[in-house]
Amino acid sequence: MIIVIINILDLILHCFEKDIYMRSPQYSVPTTLALVISSLLAPNAFAEESEQDTETMIVRSTAEEALKQQPGVSIITAEDIAKQPPVNDLSDIIRKMPGVNLTGNSASGSRGNNRQIDIRGMGPENTLILIDGVPVTSRNAVRYSWRGERDTRGDSNWVPAEMVERIEVLRGPAAARYGSGAAGGVVNIITKRPTNTWHGSLSFFTNQPENNKEGTTNRANFNLSGPLAGEALTMRLYGNINKTEPDAWDINHAQNGSYAAGREGVRNKDINALLSWKMTPQQILDFSYAYSRQGNIYAGDTQYSNGNLSPNGLVDSLYGHETNRLYRQSWGLTYNGLWDWGQSKAGVYYEKTNNTRLQEGSTGRVEGMINSEDYATSRLESWRTTSEFNVPFFWLADQTLTLEWNGTMISSTTRHRCRPLTATARLSLGPRATLRNAVPKTAPPSPVSIWKIISKPCPAPT
Repeated sequence: MIIVIINILDLILHCFEKDIYMRSPQYSVPTTLALVISSLLAPNAFAEESEQDTETMIVRSTAEEALKQQPGVSIITAEDIAKQPPVNDLSDIIRKMPGVNLTGNSASGSRGNNRQIDIRGMGPENTLILIDGVPVTSRNAVRYSWRGERDTRGDSNWVPAEMVERIEVLRGPAAARYGSGAAGGVVNIITKRPTNTWHGSLSFFTNQPENNKEGTTNRANFNLSGPLAGEALTMRLYGNINKTEPDAWDINHAQNGSYAAGREGVRNKDINALLSWKMTPQQILDFSYAYSRQGNIYAGDTQYSNGNLSPNGLVDSLYGHETNRLYRQSWGLTYNGLWDWGQSKAGVYYEKTNNTRLQEGSTGRVEGMINSEDYATSRLESWRTTSEFNVPFFWLADQTLTLEWNGTMISSTTRHRCRPLTATARLSLGPRATLRNAVPKTAPPSPVSIWKIISKPCPAPT
């Protein structure tokens, strides 16, 4: 545009020098300037006319998708899950969200066959898993090695994908809102509520890899939901059973030296029941119970050494057998209330996990390698009571006050017994993270003060 203007000015000066406009009465100075200005404005006029003739296109899904993926928060709805290929573990769906990855718990990559959810590179130890807003801590029943990893699959496989209403992924430090273990982020798995009409389904899933050295997966689950006494008393029951075969022991075989083990198999059984009492349209009391059993199918992982891979070695004899199993039970009583002044939530929860596994080495090169045919059991018990009050002040900010007490007892048949207690009070000033219809309405809360009392901590079990 600058070059065009300079050329036009040169043309005007040239006209003055040749005295063209003086000899021709048809071209005066105002006429020449008018022609120049009109030539500059003409393209804009044509462009404006062209814009008016352009057909308007409206994309209706963009706004909703933008809200579901706003900074720091991602929402995965049941509709999103239905559009994707079936999966056996929710972590395979959650990993597709921004800032989320599946990783081991150490930079060395050990125990990489049991990959867990990692948010923003903070590691699984700083990623808190919730089911219906309640922390799930079964993974903590597994020994935390001195290199910084646990031989566990995490807590994302307790709920089948068909029973998920939505998954909320909160990235970034959330310890002030959800307590310890949430420095990297939070994954909240929301299950489907009981229905007012009887509904049930039976689902089957199978995964058959092209390579016969990779383990196959088969899964079956059911769910039943309906009213027991009109809309006042409803129930929901679902169960799940699945099995994934281990990879072949020589899937990563090398001619010389050590080689990586394949992915180990898993057997998983789950049963979950929920009884919901709607005392009034604004007052709901829920009682929940869940039982799960999860066991591995050994694929030869020795973590750091292949020393027992001889035909008569311990590792060779254990291939294809179960070397560790988790038994998890949980009870919960939750009250939700809606008032003129805001919302309230209170709950009492108990979780017990028994971790039974063959004994392993705990130091040096043999750390993590099975060295005995004797089993040891670690038991993790957790009690939690919590109360939450959300009071909106639209002229200033929403107020969220959370009072929480939780206790944990860790015991082992071979090592120690410990009982840590924690009391916490949290006050958050700012908009609440209200997620309705799978679309976050506001940003996560911004805590301004935290008060916490912690008694004697416990080391991890062995």
